[in-house]
Amino acid sequence: MIAMTVDDLRPVALWAADCAERVLPLYEDCVAGDHRPRDAIGGARLFGHGQRRDKAMRALAFAALAAAGDVDEPAKSAARAAQMAVAVAYTHLDLTGTAAARQTMHLLAPAVYAAQACELATGDPAAAAIEIDWAVQHSTSIVRAFVSQMPNPSPPRTRLGKLYGAVDSALRLPEGRQ
Repeated sequence: MIAMTVDDLRPVALWAADCAERVLPLYEDCVAGDHRPRDAIGGARLFGHGQRRDKAMRALAFAALAAAGDVDEPAKSAARAAQMAVAVAYTHLDLTGTAAARQTMHLLAPAVYAAQACELATGDPAAAAIEIDWAVQHSTSIVRAFVSQMPNPSPPRTRLGKLYGAVDSALRLPEGRQ
């Protein structure tokens, strides 16, 4: 593994924001006028375009997490996707400890929660697969390289874990081999 920097996270944050934004209507249709998830996605984009990670981004992440409170399950997953998009800025880059694989999950979470939101909204696992395909197709070579250098996440035991596994394994494939 090579050393990664905060600047290496910026393109990942932009990809994460794109993934989360796709399911934002599932939240906004459920809770009209609540902009916390949208603001979190905006924070992810600001970080992606060079803004320093700061307390305001943490506040955006916590606000989006709070927005996932008393809403239906698809909206909850959409808010979590937004929360995790801005949280990409805080991914730990020391990948030597036992918790290192969890950092990979943090990077993948916006795409995973977006896929879960689609599946919950439709009741169809194929909707999650379509969302995962979109996320993989819209990743950049920089995102793929970053994920490929991260530790593998834990083996899946739950449906959410299987979604993590699907995103992770697809991003680790050479481009064009999904």
